[in-house]
Amino acid sequence: MRKKALQYINKNQIKDRQLCVNLIFMSALWAGNSRNEHLFDDELEIFFGLIANNESDDNFMHKLTSDQENMSLAEIFDLVVSTYKG
Repeated sequence: MRKKALQYINKNQIKDRQLCVNLIFMSALWAGNSRNEHLFDDELEIFFGLIANNESDDNFMHKLTSDQENMSLAEIFDLVVSTYKG
């Protein structure tokens, strides 16, 4: 799904870095939702090549909202862009 996010970013000439990250992140959540899976912090750290910045045992679960669960990926992207307050 990251490829689809990058295509959307390029097609729409999005230059804001945080918005680009948000779109890629939401594409991962959407892909997980389509497989009836939720993503946890540790999985996102691996997926995005991040290093955890805390030593907490918390492993927060990320998932789409109930409103977003039945949206297409394109609709998710449009929603992210329209609600972005960068």
